Amino acid sequence: MFPAGATYKPGDKITIEWSADGLPEGDMRLSVQSGLITPIITGYGYNWYGQLIPIYDFKGGAVFLDPVPIENEKLEWTVAVVANATGDEYQYYTNGIYYTHYSDNGDSSESCSTNFFHVSA
Repeated sequence: MFPAGATYKPGDKITIEWSADGLPEGDMRLSVQSGLITPIITGYGYNWYGQLIPIYDFKGGAVFLDPVPIENEKLEWTVAVVANATGDEYQYYTNGIYYTHYSDNGDSSESCSTNFFHVSA
């Protein structure tokens, strides 16, 4: 796995890894997400409790990678810029989702994520 806070350039290759121990059979559905470390306040609104709270814009985005069999335990990703997010003010991470239970009433899933990293153009 890559170290927290590492910086990569588009075209670099990183390996996203996980352990299949204790996980069900099936696919790991991976995404790479980006966003500002310190979001921009774009306005204010009320939450469920009637409190006035800030509305944040992380200027983020996501790309969804092809599903990978859980037992593969890794995927190599060619670094690409997501949502024009480059530089130290943006952070990236990968998120994996896998299904733990299938039923007619709905499926259950769990997720995991990686260390944050940066992409510089």
